[in-house]
Amino acid sequence: MTPALRAKAKLRLPKLPAEELAKALIELAEYSKDAQQILERLVISPSECCATFKRKLAGIKRRNRFYQWSETSKFANELTALLDLLQVPGIPSKDLLDALVLFFQSDAKVMEMADDSHGELGYVFQDVATPFFAKTAANLDDQDHLKKTFIKLYLSNDYGVRDAIANHAREFLTPESLTYLHQYYTEKSSSNPEGFQARILCQELAAQLHDPELFEAEAKAVNDHYYQAKIVELAKVYQAAGRHQDLMTRLPEWLPLVTISQRSELERIAVETYAITKQPEKAKSLRSKAFFDDPSEGTLQNLSEFANDSEVKEHVAQAKGQIFSEKTLHISHLGFLQGLGDYLAANEYLLARHEQLDGDLYHGLIAKARAFESKEYPLAASLIWRALADSILARASTKSYPFGAKYLKSLHQLAPSVDSWLNHPSHESYLRQLHADHYRKSSFWKLVPKELSPPPKIK
Repeated sequence: MTPALRAKAKLRLPKLPAEELAKALIELAEYSKDAQQILERLVISPSECCATFKRKLAGIKRRNRFYQWSETSKFANELTALLDLLQVPGIPSKDLLDALVLFFQSDAKVMEMADDSHGELGYVFQDVATPFFAKTAANLDDQDHLKKTFIKLYLSNDYGVRDAIANHAREFLTPESLTYLHQYYTEKSSSNPEGFQARILCQELAAQLHDPELFEAEAKAVNDHYYQAKIVELAKVYQAAGRHQDLMTRLPEWLPLVTISQRSELERIAVETYAITKQPEKAKSLRSKAFFDDPSEGTLQNLSEFANDSEVKEHVAQAKGQIFSEKTLHISHLGFLQGLGDYLAANEYLLARHEQLDGDLYHGLIAKARAFESKEYPLAASLIWRALADSILARASTKSYPFGAKYLKSLHQLAPSVDSWLNHPSHESYLRQLHADHYRKSSFWKLVPKELSPPPKIK
């Protein structure tokens, strides 16, 4: 639907008679399954909803078919539409909760019916059904029933799609109920050391209780490697508990332990903690380190929250020196220099390392070539366009030939603007070499203007 049609519909549909709208929707439902589902949701009564939901869920479980990767999205949409049946106001919360339990108990069958490589089915369970479950459970006052339901759900969780229920436990369970369940799963894990599910639940329930010491003890009980992997989560438990001073004292111990992939998240938590505990110098020190580890517009902006203008300028100057001292070409460094608006430095940086340009990395290069063009640095832009065109032709990527032709046209248009090619081949020399290397790629040359195509060979 176009924005214009949507706007017109919002303006005019409310003014149409209800009978006319009803007739149109009924007619549309004859031809569209999606419209039929919407119509069913509009006309079904609260008393019919759960029965219809259970009947349709049972029908899905009886299917004897497998959804290929390309079909999984459609299957996920069907499951979402099934959950939408339960969104009708007026359904008793207990009936609604029981229906959702049945949905989660179908997870093994559902997951085995499809190739969920992109996690679309997992998304339905974890990001659609789980918040719905938590909201429904929060409307029930019967904590004994909720505890039994929680235990019932975690009798089986082979595909992990029920994990998120524990992440929402605080929304519908009281601290007393959470403590009871923690003790219940502690006993389970003690009686069965191999029962990893019980240990995971103990940790998550400790997090839901906002008890960092309990969470840490649970993580350490597994092994040191597992504990280190849980440090960021442990820091978040301290945050949730509002224990920022205690967290501040632990951070120096944890920062050297985490992996590179975890470090940025823990540093973000550390900066927040130092800001809350009135330790701006510590926050600035972390932001400074993050900036020098990865000079970028983002890390520079983060640094400027704690550093004054003079300090920011000093950091930028030092980062430039660091960038130019390295012989390796980093596209991110090139982008940083361009982002600063220092195209003279960006041009110098690229020209000194042009031989390392990799046209396969087109996502990062195209915008940088255009930026050089806009700031009238045609040689730097030409070197990037050449790398991109060379990559496509070298790979004989016929699907990419239209892009390669576009890059070659850009080169041709830029050539008159280049005052000096320095030690690089002129446009004419480059074109002659391209003809010689790729003469037989006729499907490519058909896409470029005649003056750029190789001359016919004399027989």
